[in-house]
Amino acid sequence: MYHLVVGDEVFSVQDRTPISRLARTDYGSYSETALIDDADSEPTGSALSKLALSATWTRPKAADAVNRIRKLLNEPQQVSDGDGYNLGRWTISSIEEVKTSLVHNGKAMKTEVSIQFLEKRGASTS
Repeated sequence: MYHLVVGDEVFSVQDRTPISRLARTDYGSYSETALIDDADSEPTGSALSKLALSATWTRPKAADAVNRIRKLLNEPQQVSDGDGYNLGRWTISSIEEVKTSLVHNGKAMKTEVSIQFLEKRGASTS
């Protein structure tokens, strides 16, 4: 059973790439409008949703997986969850990699990766 699929990259317990955190932020279609002596909310359309994913590898071969994820930066990616629900298309806005528990040869025994996604709307792929 997998947790999440981003493009062709599968995050699953079997591959030892479990997700430690998945957060999604959606915004309403109203924004605050400042008025003299008051405030109001006006319909402005909803902002793009955000998705944040954290995964932890506890093996020294995590670098290969992280490099595969980096290749997904240049194009919008289809994202699906473990229940088969299509979360839509997303662009990767950032990837942060933190290596800890380094051993004598410099390899990390623990690699944590945080990926920030931004919703992709519209038909264009660019």
